[in-house]
Amino acid sequence: MENTKTADLFNDVMGPIMCGPSSSSTAGPTRIGRLTYDLCGQGDYKKVIIEYSSHTGYSHGRGSGTTKGVTGGLMGWMPDHESLFYSLDVAKERGLDIPVVITEDPVPHVNTITLKCSLNNGMDISTRMISMGGGSVAVYQIDDLRVDLFGGRYEVVVWGDSAAQAAAQVLLGQAPVAQNDHLAVFSREEEADIDAVRNLSGVRYASQLYPVVPCVTRDDAQAPFTTAAGMQAWQAEHGGSILDAAFAYQSGISGWDQKRIMDWSLHLLDVMDQSVQAGLDNDGRGFFCVRPVSHALKELHEKKKFLDTGILGVATVAATAVMESNMSMRLVIAAPTGGSAGVFPGVAAALAEAGYTREQIAESLLVAALVGAFIYNQATFTASVGGCAVEIGAASSMSAAAAAYLLGGDTKVCLDAAGLALRNLTGLACDPLASGVEVPCIHRNAMGSANAIVSANMALGGVDPVLPYDEVIEAMYVFGKNCVDNNWACGRIGRVGAQGTATGQRVREEFSRKAPMD
Repeated sequence: MENTKTADLFNDVMGPIMCGPSSSSTAGPTRIGRLTYDLCGQGDYKKVIIEYSSHTGYSHGRGSGTTKGVTGGLMGWMPDHESLFYSLDVAKERGLDIPVVITEDPVPHVNTITLKCSLNNGMDISTRMISMGGGSVAVYQIDDLRVDLFGGRYEVVVWGDSAAQAAAQVLLGQAPVAQNDHLAVFSREEEADIDAVRNLSGVRYASQLYPVVPCVTRDDAQAPFTTAAGMQAWQAEHGGSILDAAFAYQSGISGWDQKRIMDWSLHLLDVMDQSVQAGLDNDGRGFFCVRPVSHALKELHEKKKFLDTGILGVATVAATAVMESNMSMRLVIAAPTGGSAGVFPGVAAALAEAGYTREQIAESLLVAALVGAFIYNQATFTASVGGCAVEIGAASSMSAAAAAYLLGGDTKVCLDAAGLALRNLTGLACDPLASGVEVPCIHRNAMGSANAIVSANMALGGVDPVLPYDEVIEAMYVFGKNCVDNNWACGRIGRVGAQGTATGQRVREEFSRKAPMD
C-alpha cells in the first residue's frame, strides 16, 4: 500500500513531536490507539484486543514501544505524552484489559494493527489501521467498511440504516465519504455536534474521530506542486526562492500563513534543543545493547581529543544525543522518522556553531521539510517498505538541502545537495539487531549529518549528481524495495546481515528473554 495523500510539511515530514524510539512503531501506533479511543466514544470500552499479524514486524516484539504506544493511545494519549514509557503499567492500574494476540491474517501493509473493542453499551467495534511511516497513519477499515482516513480531519462515524444515514447527511450538510447499509463515515474540516448526530432517529451509535496532527486538512487543501520538477515549474511562473516555495506549499495544504508556519518551525527547533539536552543527561532508560555515550563524546570534542573535524564534531554529538533521547522514549521530532530523528538536529547544531541565527535555521528546516515532502509523495518514510535509505537517507538528503540553502545556494544547488546526499545512501539496508532502533540507527544518524554537510559543500562547489532529484528518489525507492524483498528490512527476523552473525544471534536470544513485546 503506497501513500495516497499529499504530504503536509508538519503532519508528515517534520513531525510528530513524539516519544521515541520509532515513528512507525511507536508514534504511529500511539495515534492509532488514540483514533480508536475516539472511535469508541473516547475510551468507553471494557476490553480491547490488540492483534498483530505474523506478517508484520510488530508481531516479533522488537522493543520499539509499539504496544506501549497503542496502549497509551487507547487511554487518550498522544505521541508526546510524557508517561508513554509507563503506559502498560498505567493501563493495568486503571483496570484496562488489553491483551495482545498474534494472528496469521493477511494484512494490507507491513505496519498494520487491528483493534477489537467491546464497548460498555454492548457494541463490538473493530478497526484496522496502518502506520504509514514517519508517524503518519491511515484508518483502513471500520468493522466491515473499507475507508481511507488519515487522522487530519474530524471524521463522524454513524452506525444506522439508510434512513439514519440520510438524516445524518442532512444534519452535517455533506455526503459520506464511505458507507454501506449499516455504517457511514463523514469527513469534515470542523468539529460536529456529535450529540445531535446520536440523537437522530435510527442512529444506533455515533462517534467522532479528532485530528491527531497539528494541521487540520482543509476542504480546499491544494498543494501547488508535489515533486521537485513541479516546484521548479512553479518557480518559473511565480519566481521566488526555495523557501518561498516551501511557504506556498504548506499554506496551500494547511491554510496557515507565513508567520504561523515560521512560529511552528521555531517551536520544532526548541523541542530539538530539548532532545539534545535530554540525550546528554541520559540515565540509560530503555537501552539494551549499548549505553549512552553522547556526554562523553561532547567532553572529548571540547577537550579536542578527537581528530579535528570542525563543526562535524558538533553535529556528531548532537545527532547522537538526540538518538539516545529517542531510544529512552523521551521527546524528539520525527525528522522525518524517529529512527532518523538526530540527523537534522545534528546539522542544525553545526549551523548554529557556524553562526547562523535561530530564525535562519528555522527557515532551513522548512526547506528540509519541503525536500522531504517530495520523498513522501513519491516513495515512503518507512524502512519496512523502503529500507534505511528512506529514513537515514531521507533525513540526510533533507538536511543537505537545508545546509545548502543557508550557505547561499539557489534551488538547483539545494536539490543537487539533496540528490548527492540521497545517492550516497541509496541501497542502504535496514540491518538492525533485535533491539529495534538502537543498533545501528543511533550510529547512522551521526553519519547522516556528516553526509549532509559534505554533500552541501560538494553541491556548492559545482558537483553535479546528474540525475534530477525526482529520479534520485525513484532510484532510491527501487533499491529500497529490493532490500525489503531480500529480507533486509526493519522488523524482519532473519539470519542475514547483523542478525546472521554470532553476536546477532546472541543478542536476539537475550532480547527475547529480557524484553517482552512492548
